[in-house]
Amino acid sequence: MIISLFCVSLFIHTTVPANSLNPANPRTPAAPAQKWSTLNGNQPLVIARGGLSGVYPEATEGAIQMAMATTSIPDVVILCNLQMTKDGVGLCLTDIRLDNATNIALFDPKGQKTYDVNGKNVNAWFSVDYTDQQLTDNVILNQAIYSRPGVFDGMFPIAALVEIMKIKPPKLWLNYEAFYTQRGIKIQEFVLNAMRHYRIDFISSPEIGFLKSINGRVNQATTKVIFQLLDEKEVEPTTKQPFGSIAKDLATVKPFASGIMVPKEYIWPIKPDKYLGPPTTLVADAHKLGLEVYASGFANDLIASYNYSYDPVAEYLQFLDHDNSVDGFVTDFSSTASEAIACLSGNNTEPKKVQVLVISSNGASGVYPGSTDLAYQQAINDGADIIDCSVQMTKDGVAFCSETADISGTTTALTKFTSRTSNIPEIQPRQGIFSFDLTWSEIQTLKPQIVSNVGPNSGTEFPRNPANKNSGKFVTLSEFLELSKSKAVTGILINIKNAAYLASKKGLDIVGSVSNALSNATFDKQSTQQVMIQSDDTSVLSKYKDNPSYKRVLLIEDKIGEASTQTLDEIKKYATGVNLPKGSIITTSNSFTTALTKVVKEMKDANLTVFVHLLKNEYISLAFDYYSDPYMEISTFVQVAGVDGIVTAFPATTSRYARSPCSDPNRTENDPSIYPAKPGEMMNSLIPETRPPAEAPLPPLENVVDPPLPPVSNAGKAEPGPSDSSSSPTSPGSSHSTACRNTGNLDLALQTPPCSFSFFQPASYINSPPRAIEITQCLLDDVWNEGKKVSNCRWTNPFIPSFQTSPTKHDLKIGRYDSGFLSNSPPRAIEITQCLLDDVWNEGKKVSNCRWTNPFIPSFQTSPTKHDLKIGRYDSGFLSNSPPRAIEITQCLLDDVWNEGKKVSNCRWTNPFIPSFQTSPTKHDLKIGRIKAQISLYRDESAKSKNTMAATRSVA
Repeated sequence: MIISLFCVSLFIHTTVPANSLNPANPRTPAAPAQKWSTLNGNQPLVIARGGLSGVYPEATEGAIQMAMATTSIPDVVILCNLQMTKDGVGLCLTDIRLDNATNIALFDPKGQKTYDVNGKNVNAWFSVDYTDQQLTDNVILNQAIYSRPGVFDGMFPIAALVEIMKIKPPKLWLNYEAFYTQRGIKIQEFVLNAMRHYRIDFISSPEIGFLKSINGRVNQATTKVIFQLLDEKEVEPTTKQPFGSIAKDLATVKPFASGIMVPKEYIWPIKPDKYLGPPTTLVADAHKLGLEVYASGFANDLIASYNYSYDPVAEYLQFLDHDNSVDGFVTDFSSTASEAIACLSGNNTEPKKVQVLVISSNGASGVYPGSTDLAYQQAINDGADIIDCSVQMTKDGVAFCSETADISGTTTALTKFTSRTSNIPEIQPRQGIFSFDLTWSEIQTLKPQIVSNVGPNSGTEFPRNPANKNSGKFVTLSEFLELSKSKAVTGILINIKNAAYLASKKGLDIVGSVSNALSNATFDKQSTQQVMIQSDDTSVLSKYKDNPSYKRVLLIEDKIGEASTQTLDEIKKYATGVNLPKGSIITTSNSFTTALTKVVKEMKDANLTVFVHLLKNEYISLAFDYYSDPYMEISTFVQVAGVDGIVTAFPATTSRYARSPCSDPNRTENDPSIYPAKPGEMMNSLIPETRPPAEAPLPPLENVVDPPLPPVSNAGKAEPGPSDSSSSPTSPGSSHSTACRNTGNLDLALQTPPCSFSFFQPASYINSPPRAIEITQCLLDDVWNEGKKVSNCRWTNPFIPSFQTSPTKHDLKIGRYDSGFLSNSPPRAIEITQCLLDDVWNEGKKVSNCRWTNPFIPSFQTSPTKHDLKIGRYDSGFLSNSPPRAIEITQCLLDDVWNEGKKVSNCRWTNPFIPSFQTSPTKHDLKIGRIKAQISLYRDESAKSKNTMAATRSVA
């Protein structure tokens, strides 16, 4: 443990400025830049819950030292959750339960007891059952929240209040729970005695009786008494009233308290859909009574509201930049709270303090579907300097903006154009639906789709703005250029890929299309707005070499560790800048940064501009060194690596950083700062046995020059196809593969179609009604709304007559039987006859010469016309608008569908994605939709464990 503490201490002193740890030379607060709307007009306080507990175990020396060192404001408050031992010693611990925060179970495996805690029986290990000596000698601290790094587990002992005071925190806050009074501990005497020995600035408790008992015995000039409100439905032990009721009658609190501490939802409620509701008047009401308000529950790695776009600072600002600001924040990440207060509040309209370009990634693609009109407008509103268009081509030669040529993941193409699925190794290793196999009119029939690509299951665990996941419209290159000129953005970046393939195989001249569009918009004859042409192909960049109006950027997507002088000289023949992945600039291993490479310095020494891609807000995409704070990552790439531009899916975050006075390179050492990480320092602070293994060094950059572009051929040209989805598999530019994919992962499912899509082939429906295979998106929407009419729907689809007149009454007897989905279904379920298919498409009406003895659905043997056939379509490709986790149907549920709702033994009915199955599965109408046997079973709850989360971050 001594070695561990030494490593951590060394990390603290090498990570932060020297004067930030020296009480004799503290940071001086910056001059107030604004008048705060707190009760007293002062800057809000930062209350660090047990120190920097989002990184270190709570209330350890490491957590407290780092909170003091990385907080941009000088008077950070350290909150101690006071727990008591059997012999009356006060400890600072996360909770009255020792379970998660310590290794108590190893010391005393049978020590669990059951106590009444706030009216609930709780079975756990409690500190009150052990002496201080027992805990000090035998128990060590762990990170209590398992999704956080556990690398500092076991390094620190439990700290008594006396040990915390030796660290000399600037201010101390004691928070006490009523539990100990009920156990006979004389907590009042302990607190009053502690105040005689130490300066305690705040005392809080959810027990009114305790606060009243000490109110008259506390020096209110030095110590504030704060009433802590718990969840609205919990009951306060003295008055027996719900805390929610007390919050509506704060006048009763004023006689014994100077302020209140409330969960942040008391102020800005969050609706069930995770969007913000209207604010309450609690802060204004409290301030009118002279009560301060401290909001609790802030943490960078706890998903709050989608309104914040995973930007933790945006959440703090929601409580600051309004008429009534809270008086302080109780947080697990004190460094981020201090950034929000000292550096980022009220700066949205300020000029940039650091000259780093903010470059969008398909617009503000973290907020709206990428490359749509809404994403571009949001990027402009959010302060992007450069908006980008990755140019793709349609079959009929229209240039438009889209992240990739494969539109299966970024649009709803899988719902309509599965027959256009093809495998093109020259573009990507997996199958896809490519823009150049569809006409522009066909693409316009699709909806855009927001993409969340920060790791496995990111679409379900880290969804981006789900209320607008299909909002916006596609934008042609000409429309993009027109928008750029009308909004007078600083510049544009045009990204060109796959030029050689398009020219030789599809007869499409993407370079010529871009050049003509730029010329028509007069971008080739002006210098007001920057124009950047980016490509991973030097032959493309060479086409723009003779136009001095254009800057050329070489896109490097593979990670590299260095670049030789010869390679740099080759790059300079074609480009004036490079765009590097962030892993080429700062290397990582197991979610820790390991080193700063020489690449940026080498590039800049060669007079090349350097951009970095792709920065995101989601904490899962950040190395542990950045404290789940995207601003810390940005600061590291700007201040430490020295990049010239940042490509980001969230321009608002980078723009806010660039406008902050804390990013000013001319600020003094004592000014507030957004501290950067020092690559490799956190990993080096670990004891050698716990460090991740060293990874192989990154390769050097070589062979950057590409062969000349081939001439544009006529071989790939074809007449524009129809605007609907009825394309033949043999159409030019289309192919169909029987390769299967696993839909257990939503992200993968959106990239590669399942083998079950073979039913879309017209050959499957030789005897089916006309155009049965031409299901429109409109009809799919109605299926998922159970027959309810959707606005702007075309009801004249001829293949189901009843939809022409009364769609809302349709029984949705659409069904979709396909062998690919039924590998584990009852015997012979995969032998669905053409006759049955005909019946499905005729709404269960009997067709002549039909064989009704197919055994896999008994009801079809006697009365097929009565079968509900409410089978639907449960597949991620078809369900861009389906309920969350719809693709995770378990095999148990599958069995029940095929048993017509009869319960199967050992079935778990608590699957949350279909509520009716939790109580009465046998009565379910089987409106389940498309069932897939290969999909994953229930998520393993151990995914929340430290190892799995670390692996997830590593993949991200």
